[in-house]
Order: sequence, then structure tokens, then C-alpha cells
Amino acid sequence: SGTFKHDPLSIDERSIRLITIEPNLSQPDGLIQWGDPEPRKLILINGKEASIQTNLFDFLDTVRATNRDAIWIDALCINQNDSMEKNHQVSQMGEIYSGAQCVYAWLGLPIKRPTGCGNLLECVMNFTRHDHHHELWLLTNLFNNEYWKRCWIIQEIALALHVVVLLGPDSCDFSQLVEAASRPKVYESQGITFYRRSYGSTSSVFAQFSKLNIGRSQFVAKGLIPLLADFSKTRSTLTHDRIFALVPLCREKASFEIDYNLSIRDLIYETLTSC
Repeated sequence: SGTFKHDPLSIDERSIRLITIEPNLSQPDGLIQWGDPEPRKLILINGKEASIQTNLFDFLDTVRATNRDAIWIDALCINQNDSMEKNHQVSQMGEIYSGAQCVYAWLGLPIKRPTGCGNLLECVMNFTRHDHHHELWLLTNLFNNEYWKRCWIIQEIALALHVVVLLGPDSCDFSQLVEAASRPKVYESQGITFYRRSYGSTSSVFAQFSKLNIGRSQFVAKGLIPLLADFSKTRSTLTHDRIFALVPLCREKASFEIDYNLSIRDLIYETLTSC
């Protein structure tokens, strides 16, 4: 046993870590707290204990029965405490997502649904064909999911060849979700007619993702500053992430250096002078 620690990666060459999920994924010591309002859980990595967020545990627990392929998960495969390694790994993320066979968009465990509302795929397919109140309720909640507000998921979706959206065990292709989001819906409720776009509030960046159907090359061709404007409502823990998450999508990516040791002032300067 003991606590898991990453073996060093060579930062002088292109290298990444991958993980495989064993069918007997377990939680050895139950639920624990680390002074954080969000509970965390323990898993075993190479026989060593690692503390992870509950949302990540739920994902691993959901896909372990069906996924036997190697997976790249930034929270597990990057040593977040090593800034040199983090710079090295983040600079490769665009290649990682564009080269992946499939990228999962994990929305969390299923939310409580009204009676008559089917699984995710059924709701998406029904919503593109009919005016169903139940489907509208579920999809509006999906499009306002906190997942879509995270800055890192932009490159995941923009660069991936195939994106599968997961809501617990339910799944659908991202392209199907985009099709549903692009259709204005009209429905009757207690004699009042509501008109709205199903992707919900402007705080969600999902509306921007619908443009990806135009073609990846057109989206990638944008400059960094326009991309920052397009996705200005995204959220991140670090200010650096708001910029670094968009670098693989911009024209300036070849000359932009990922460096988490930069001060905010220097980061802004580097961003403006690189464009």
C-alpha cells in the first residue's frame, strides 16, 4: 500500500502516461474529507492509494465494466505538483485529443427526471423529431450542466474525432446533442407558450460548440484573442488555464509557450504580444 506518487516523465521528449481501469475498481477506505467542501474518494493506482474527486470516481466506476482501452485523464496522468511536467504535458494536450480514438464528455451521474422521460439517447432522438415536454426538460438541464462551462473541455470537443457524451450509463454522440441544441422548440404548458433555445442560459458555452459542426479547420483558424472573446464565460481554477486551454485551437499555437510559472502580468503580456 502507501500513497501513490507519479514516476518521473522525460520532459526532453514527447511522452505521456496512460491508465487502464481494472474491473474490480474499489474504494479501500471509503469516503474521506481533505478540508475541502467536496468529498473525495480513494482508489488504488499500481497498488498505491490516491485521493480523487467524487465526480472522477463516478466516471471510473461507470466505464470500468465496458472500457478495456488505455485512457488519458489529466487529473491522474499529470503530476499537478510538478510545474515543469505540467508545462510539458499541457503543451501536448492538443495532440492528445486530436489523436484519440474517442473522447468522453462526462456530465456526471443521472439527474432525477420527470415520469415518462427516457434515457439520454432516447431524449435526444425524440427531441429532434417531436415536441416533447419531458425531452425539453432533460436537455435544458443537460445544456446548462457545469461541464460545458469548464475552459478545458473546449479543446477536448473541438479537436476530437469522436466525442461520446455520458450521463451515468446513458450515452449519445456529441453531434446528436448539437443537432438537438440547434432546434428552437415551442411547447404548451398551462396555456402559456414558451419559446427558447434548448441550450439554455447564456452562461453556458454550449452555444459556441454548435459552430463546430461547420468544420474543425474553420474553428481552429481563429486567433487567440477572438477565441478568448468567444469563450469569455468559461471557468477555471487558474487564470493561466483560461488561456492555455485555447492555445491548441489558435493560429499562434506554434509560437506560444506554456509556462505556469509566469505571473499574471507576464501572462497577459505574452498573450497580447503573441497575437
